[in-house]
Amino acid sequence: IGPLQTFGGVDLQAAAVREVALHAEWLAGRAEVDPARLFLGGFSAGGAAVLEAAANLQHEGRVRPSGLVLLDPVPWPRTVAAAGSLAPLPSGLLTLLSEPSMLTQGGAFRQQIVPRLADAHGGTVATSGDEDGDTSGPVVLTVVGATHMDAEGAGAEATELGAAPDIMSLFLGEADAKRAQHFYVSLEAFLARSMHVGRDEGSEGVSVQEMEDDLLRKGGRSGSLLSTLCSRLGAAVRVEDGEATPERAQPPQACVQS
Repeated sequence: IGPLQTFGGVDLQAAAVREVALHAEWLAGRAEVDPARLFLGGFSAGGAAVLEAAANLQHEGRVRPSGLVLLDPVPWPRTVAAAGSLAPLPSGLLTLLSEPSMLTQGGAFRQQIVPRLADAHGGTVATSGDEDGDTSGPVVLTVVGATHMDAEGAGAEATELGAAPDIMSLFLGEADAKRAQHFYVSLEAFLARSMHVGRDEGSEGVSVQEMEDDLLRKGGRSGSLLSTLCSRLGAAVRVEDGEATPERAQPPQACVQS
């Protein structure tokens, strides 16, 4: 999503949402794609676009996304209504946030959208992947001390970060490789677990636990995606609940519910 869609008003924002929906429908119609395992993901204003597109696709019934990944999303005013109408997703929803800043409108997603997601999912967030097999609840994590630039750098090699500075990094600083990796590890673990919902141990030669062990370098079975990430990342992340309260002034010392 470019600057025009971010700041250009409701018409351009609506066009961005339609574009996401059209891409989802195109992908779902391809022979090599399983439409039941279609995930949508977006960074920054792209997160606002995919959330609204997912809600629209659910209501239209042509394509039903399995899950959503929102990487430090920055909402539009219209995103509030979309969050309230989003039905639970079969494979869940992961939102990864940076600390509040000018680029995230002071943590607007945490303050305005997370409570609406909580209301739409029975008043709870951060319950995805419980031992009873329920994976539809949203998981909302903040990477402690992270910036919007760190989220943008998720998945990049440490040598790539800052190698070719763009306009944003020149004014706002480069991404921190370690915090960018926290975003990526969380995202990858969510996809590894969510895309194998309902599959038995040993199916297709690999179990969910084997994938988690490989991705998170963690032995033993975790009870949930949330506890897996907390065990792996500890004080690097904090769990956000569905209450619209001011962000804490000091980072937590462990992965605890705020």
